[in-house]
Amino acid sequence: MKRELNPTIFGQVPTPELGRSISAFDEPETPVLSLPNEVREELKALRIDLIDLEKETIQEIASASHQTQGFVDQLSRLFEGLSERITYVEAAIRDHGDERSEQSDVNRKIEALLARHNQIVRNFENKLVHLSRVLSEQEIQILNSKSALEEAHREISRLRS
Repeated sequence: MKRELNPTIFGQVPTPELGRSISAFDEPETPVLSLPNEVREELKALRIDLIDLEKETIQEIASASHQTQGFVDQLSRLFEGLSERITYVEAAIRDHGDERSEQSDVNRKIEALLARHNQIVRNFENKLVHLSRVLSEQEIQILNSKSALEEAHREISRLRS
């Protein structure tokens, strides 16, 4: 993004374009002939220095542009790497969620089987308790019948004798 000075604060500032020579600055405001030789030589030296400075500035700008492009490339590669990592982590989380869902389904089925098994065991225990009562009642009836039979045998033996 190109930066510009605010003209309301700084007024109109001339901005030289890159790659353009500074020929606009070559023309002195006073005629060169009226200046002494020393000043003319200094002016020439300053113009040469200014041209060299402009070339160095252009080279620095190109170098900075190249470095900036390098940083942009590195950031782009970093972004791509992070995007791949994020995609991988999202997939791992999704897979883990699927595994947990499958595990919870298996756990629910196991719990249902255990509940059914426990119900069957309780029903079997109830039947055993009922059969044990029936068996006890029948044993009591058998004992009563046996004692009645023995009494009847005794009565028959007594009547025979």
